[in-house]
Amino acid sequence: MTFSKHVEAAVMKAAERTSALQKMLPNVGGPDSQRRRVTLEAIHSILLYGAPVWAEVMKKKNKYKQQYTKAQRKPLLRVCSAYRTVSAIAPQVIAGAIPIHILVEERVRIYERVQTDNENIEKIKEMEREVRLDKWQQE
Repeated sequence: MTFSKHVEAAVMKAAERTSALQKMLPNVGGPDSQRRRVTLEAIHSILLYGAPVWAEVMKKKNKYKQQYTKAQRKPLLRVCSAYRTVSAIAPQVIAGAIPIHILVEERVRIYERVQTDNENIEKIKEMEREVRLDKWQQE
């Protein structure tokens, strides 16, 4: 499997799961946005699977980043109860959801630090969380 096929398969799987999960949650009169975040986190787990392996390819080819952002956008629209014409950035800010490419970079850094350092993994995650939020703020 090449990276392009992996990205296509992951995005397709995320789209299918998003559709299935959203059918269970009505848009009006349904659960609040916190409960809808469960859908978003499920999609993140699908998209971020194996991130340390393929992350370099995402940096080199912008189309992979766009595909992943598109897959993240659909559940974000439901979390925010936004219209489908809203860009990807607005629901990320409203929902407080970190852009997927920053999450990929964070996963890579955590993986690399766990492999090389003998630090506590929780401490590493906490430090990387601060880096992630700073990077998002800069963007």
